[in-house]
Parts: sequence; structure tokens; C-alpha cells
Amino acid sequence: MAEVQFKSLDAPDNVIEFPRIKARVVELGDVTVAELVSEPGWRWSECIKPIVGTDSCQLSHVGYLVSGQMGIRLNDGTEQTISAGESYTIPPGHDGWVIGNAPCVAIEVMSADQFAKPIAAGHGASFCHEITVSKKRAQVVQATDHPPDRACVV
Repeated sequence: MAEVQFKSLDAPDNVIEFPRIKARVVELGDVTVAELVSEPGWRWSECIKPIVGTDSCQLSHVGYLVSGQMGIRLNDGTEQTISAGESYTIPPGHDGWVIGNAPCVAIEVMSADQFAKPIAAGHGASFCHEITVSKKRAQVVQATDHPPDRACVV
């Protein structure tokens, strides 16, 4: 029998932090929802690429931008700007960045359960020599084989 499920992002199942971006994640059965807060200056190719080891973000995103403005460049060179109040889908193969001096706050569904999975699957493993995870909070671990301002998380 189907049931109503609900959880507050104020009590997330996981918190994932990379340089200049934080995700609070709740799991609702087979659906995962995340609030992503990206600081001014955040850019996927500068903050995440060195950790996951892919040339561009390989996740598909479905979300709603609560505040701020975000730039997206697809691998084919197409650029789009997403503004507060807009819903979006972004295909795999893109770079993304915060536009302006205000943080971007987004709510994402679908890709939220895959946030930071390439590390867990072993892709980009040269960036991490130790990863620890707890159910309530992803632990950030500094590794000796990458710059100290980079972190590994699952």
C-alpha cells in the first residue's frame, strides 16, 4: 500500500560538502531530494572536477532554483542562464557556475541520490585515499595526494 512520506531538510539523512557547495539530502523511499547551496565563486569545473575526475558533470539534473542565478554550458558549447523561480532540466555533459555575488539555492530531485557517487564507485580514486561515511553525515576527509583545499566525500 502506498503511503505519504515526508522529511525536513533541517534534519537531513546526509550532508555532503565540497568546496563552495553544500547539499542537504533526504531520502523518501525511492525518491531522493536535495537542497544545494552554492556559494559565489562556485564552478563545477574548478570545485568538483578535480574530485570526481571527469571532464564535465555527467549527472542529469531536475530541479527548481529557489534563489540566485546559475550559468550552464553544455559540452556542445550551448550556454543558458537559470534564474530564481525557474525549474530546470540539465542533461549530462555540462559545466555549471554561480553568477553574481549571491548564493544559489536549488532543490533537486533524481540526480540528488547520485551526488558525489563517482568517488564511491572508484572513479577519480586517485584523489582520495580514505573515505568514511556515517548514515547521518558524509565525513569530509583530507587526502595527502591532492591539494589541501580539496576534499573527498561520499
